[in-house]
Amino acid sequence: MSYLDTYKRVRRSVNEGRLESLYILEGSDRFLLETFWRTLAKAFKDKYPAGELKQKWGADFRDPADFHELLEGGGLFNTPSLVFFHHAESAATAVKKAMAPALERQPDNTCMLIHYEVARRKPVWASKLAEQGRHLMIAAPFPTEAATIVKALATERGFQIENAAVNRLLELAGGDLAIV
Repeated sequence: MSYLDTYKRVRRSVNEGRLESLYILEGSDRFLLETFWRTLAKAFKDKYPAGELKQKWGADFRDPADFHELLEGGGLFNTPSLVFFHHAESAATAVKKAMAPALERQPDNTCMLIHYEVARRKPVWASKLAEQGRHLMIAAPFPTEAATIVKALATERGFQIENAAVNRLLELAGGDLAIV
């Protein structure tokens, strides 16, 4: 099964309301990242209408206490919460090491999406997180896969589009699905 098939299967599961407590997305494709976030946020709000959606950036976390505060302090998890932690690779090393143990104590009504860019070797902290949650690759699809995705999105929205039009759209957008 390709990484895109896995991505689609997990996204479909989320769309059906089956949420997991931790998702780790590895890669740099903006379209796949944003699509997953929107799907997850909608499913979360459907399940927890009063829940909070939070977005944090790795570069803002210099001390492990910052991450612990995110999980435990400030009332963030008094209500159901969905947290999108962007660019985790930018967090301080001590923060990245503290993430897996801290997430073991995460409340049941909390869902976390952690994103990091692709590294030459999977970082140790990311491997530990992948053991605790659902790990997905979000690399840019090959051109043939991108065309299939565009056709599927059009169909989801009730549109029909010819193959030549899909190829032209992708050509004009430089293959970037986020633009299409």
